[in-house]
Amino acid sequence: MNSRQQTQWQNFFKDKEEEEFDFKAESNFKLSELSDYVKQKRLEKSRNYQPVTIPQIVTDDKDMEPVVIGKLTANKKSNNIKSLALEVGQMVLVDIEKYADEWPQVGQIIEIAAALIKIHWYKGSKTGPWCPCTIPVPGKRGKRMPWIEEIRAEEIWNKNFNLTNKNCLTKQIRYAIDNYDN
Repeated sequence: MNSRQQTQWQNFFKDKEEEEFDFKAESNFKLSELSDYVKQKRLEKSRNYQPVTIPQIVTDDKDMEPVVIGKLTANKKSNNIKSLALEVGQMVLVDIEKYADEWPQVGQIIEIAAALIKIHWYKGSKTGPWCPCTIPVPGKRGKRMPWIEEIRAEEIWNKNFNLTNKNCLTKQIRYAIDNYDN
């Protein structure tokens, strides 16, 4: 840009700064009227402002049921455990203080007496396969026998289930284990 053009631009901007614009005088220019209208509406809204009442969240003492991701394939039978009869061959979940460090405690009913129930203990993990437990036979090197023990019926907290085809716990039983409260 040469000096002549530069001075022209400087003069142009100087003239524009000195001019005063009267927006209301121009008939085609409605910006001023529009801004006045918006200011007036905002002022009216602020005068008529009423606080919005937010409803209180009702909280019960009841806990919300946990969300299960995936498909539940059977009804929740763990709620009616006392009403189901014990049968030989059923799998049971047990809570015995003697084995508190072993969790979950799973066994199969072998024999039912009046007050005591014989179960065959199983070993495994909550998400892995389960197999019957064995213990060494005293005095017989390398020999093992099933680990069978007598328990009280009150120590059973979930019953009437079977392992899956791959000898794993079902999704409902894993869910019951996760939500078991001592």
